[in-house]
Amino acid sequence: MTTYRELLLTVVLVALIITINAGSIRYTPERKQAICSNNLRQIYAATISYCQDHDGTLPLYLYRRPKKWTYWYNRLLNYIDSPSSFYCPSHPKGKMQFPEDQRDERDELLPVSLDDWYLSYGMNSNLAQDYNPARPTSPRFPFKLQKITNPGHVVGYGDSNTWQLRANKWNWSKDYLPCHEGRFHVVFMDGTVRSCGKDNLSLMHAFDGWSEDTTQWSNWKD
Repeated sequence: MTTYRELLLTVVLVALIITINAGSIRYTPERKQAICSNNLRQIYAATISYCQDHDGTLPLYLYRRPKKWTYWYNRLLNYIDSPSSFYCPSHPKGKMQFPEDQRDERDELLPVSLDDWYLSYGMNSNLAQDYNPARPTSPRFPFKLQKITNPGHVVGYGDSNTWQLRANKWNWSKDYLPCHEGRFHVVFMDGTVRSCGKDNLSLMHAFDGWSEDTTQWSNWKD
C-alpha cells in the first residue's frame, strides 16, 4: 500500500520534473510557428488600421528624414498591441527576446518597447515607397491598399534577415530567412498566413530554383 509520505514524494518529484522541463518544452517548433503566425496577423491588422486612418495609404517602408530615418514598423507601433509582435522566437535575433529559462508566464512577451535590432520581419518593398524628401526627384505618391489586385496572392510581410523583403535576384539572399524548419512565414494582403518555400512562392525573377511571378509582389489596379 502506498503511504502518504511516498505519495507526497511522488508529487514533489513530478512537480520538480515539470519545473525543470518547463523552459525546454515551452518553445517547441510548433509553438514558435504559432507565435510567428500570430505576430504576422497582428502586423497585418495594424497595417489595415493604419490605412483606415490615412485614406487607404500603406505606410512608407522607408522615410529618409534628414536627422533620423524611420521605417514601416515605426509607423505601425501605435496600431499594435505589443512590440513583441515584431519578434519571432525562431529568428536568430528575435529569439533572444524569448529566453528558454523564463518561468513567469506573465512576462513571456517581453520587452515592452521596440528594439529594432531584434526585428524579425520584413515588408514587401514593392508595397510602399522609399521616400527621400531631400531629393527633388523623389516624389511622394501614395500606395493605396484598395488598389492591390487579388490581395490573397500578394505578399505583405514575412520572416526576414532585414526590415524588408526584396524579391529580386540581387537582394533575395540577403533578406530571405527560412527559419521554420527550412521554410518561412508570410502574411498575404488578405490576412492569410502561409508557410512558404520554392514550392508555393515565386519571386520577381526566376533564379536558383525560384520561379517567376511578379504579381505575388507587385499587382496594382490601374
